[in-house]
Amino acid sequence: MAAMLRRAGAQLLRNNMQRGGHSWPGGSFWAEGTQTGRNGYLFGETPPPPGQKRKWESWELIFYTGFGISGIMAWLTINGPDNSLQAWARGPALAELAEEDERFAAYAQDSGLQAEMADKFKAMGKHPDRYYDAVMMRNEFAILKAKHAGA
Repeated sequence: MAAMLRRAGAQLLRNNMQRGGHSWPGGSFWAEGTQTGRNGYLFGETPPPPGQKRKWESWELIFYTGFGISGIMAWLTINGPDNSLQAWARGPALAELAEEDERFAAYAQDSGLQAEMADKFKAMGKHPDRYYDAVMMRNEFAILKAKHAGA
């Protein structure tokens, strides 16, 4: 093994030709560029002759497609449908509130129902006016919220 490594090292020292970098203009990648001064065009790229189109480089289609898809995804994220928890729960909550309002309207008009509900609340150990108070608090909250939104 050691003899093989010694022989490979000796061959590398004997073949002392330049390796890599000789295909770049100016000698190597790190060498100074070949352009002398500025030509006044963006990125130093000269325009094609009249009547000819500029040929895209190999990376341009991938980059422009990627930027376009990223832009579309960003726009959809910002302007897309509302997927928040509040938006998801808004429909059922409004339906429950409408049902509760109907029950309260029936409760407010029917004195027999008021007595029945009062008995039920007393059986549960709660004050009979508790239902009325909860609905009134919700209505006050809606009024305050509307005032705040209009301000």
